Amino acid sequence: MGLAVAVWGGFALWKAFDIRQPTAYRPMGPRVFPVIISCSLIAVGVLFVIETWRRADAGVEAHVAGELQTADHKQAALVVALLVAYAAVFERVGYIVATTVFLPAVAHVLGSRRLLRDVVVAVILSVVAFTVFTKLLSIDLPEGVMSGVTP
Repeated sequence: MGLAVAVWGGFALWKAFDIRQPTAYRPMGPRVFPVIISCSLIAVGVLFVIETWRRADAGVEAHVAGELQTADHKQAALVVALLVAYAAVFERVGYIVATTVFLPAVAHVLGSRRLLRDVVVAVILSVVAFTVFTKLLSIDLPEGVMSGVTP
């Protein structure tokens, strides 16, 4: 599994360099975070491989076996379904609307029963993230139905 993580990180790093940088000098272009995350994946994958070669930890194996017996696969499948739906509507409805709907839905699937709080947090996070990415990092996120209204 560690090798798969490292290979995925290598692929992501390779694709990160396909991201166009603005011609004007900016220390934080749209390529920075994908490169950081990709390098982190490679490092973690290599560490997994090294740890696996060293020796198996009986305590970890017992913990994993217990987790597998109590895992809620229905919950995981619902989160994956929400991710697919989020990706499907992301461009059409825009980042802020899609994320504002997605975050409380996932919170509910994961056990939260405080809808108002989840929606307020989702709105704040969506608007702040949109503003940081579009204004500070010059990364275009889809405006969708919020075109002309976004900060």
